[in-house]
Amino acid sequence: MLNHDCKRYVEEALLESGVPYTILQPTHFMEMIPAVELALEQGDKVVFPVKWDPSVGFSFVALKDFGEAGAKVLRQGAKHYSASYEICGTGPVTYNEVMRIVGQKIGKEVVVEQVGLQEATDGFMKMMSGGSEEDPYTRDAAERMLLYYNRRGLVGSPNVLEWLLGRKATSIAEWVEEHVGKGK
Repeated sequence: MLNHDCKRYVEEALLESGVPYTILQPTHFMEMIPAVELALEQGDKVVFPVKWDPSVGFSFVALKDFGEAGAKVLRQGAKHYSASYEICGTGPVTYNEVMRIVGQKIGKEVVVEQVGLQEATDGFMKMMSGGSEEDPYTRDAAERMLLYYNRRGLVGSPNVLEWLLGRKATSIAEWVEEHVGKGK
C-alpha cells in the first residue's frame, strides 16, 4: 500500500539517524466505529455502509489503550529503544461481526452494506481533504488501500499491546458499551 510505503521511508530515516526511537504502528481505531451515531438513528433497523468486504477480518485498537501504551513507552524510555511495535487490541474480526456487536449493544439491527470502489474512494477523499482539490497520487493511494483492505483486511495480534499494558486490551463489546453509554 502506498500509504505504508511512505511511512516506511520515514521509519528507515529514523532507524538510520542514530536517534533513539520506538515505532508504534496502530491498526484500525475503534473510534472509527460509528456506534453512537447508529444508536441515535431512528428506527429498529439501521444501515452501516462499509468501504470494503465486510466479511474480511480486521484488527482494532481502542485509542485509550493505544495512548496508555504510548505513555508507558515514553516513561520507560530506553527499555523500548530500537523497537517497532504493531499495536492491535483484537485479533481478526469482520465488520459484519463488529456491527452485530454494535446492534446487540444498541438494541437495533445493523445492516452492513458494502459500497462500490468509486463511492468508497470519493468518501475517503472527502474525509481526508475536507472537500478541497484532491491530489491524484493521494487518490491512487486511497484506491489501492481500499482494494487491499477489500481482499486482505488489516490483521494482527493483541499480544504486544497486552504485554505493554500489563492487562487485556479493550474488546469491541467493552468499547461499544462504554461509548454508547456516553452518547445517550
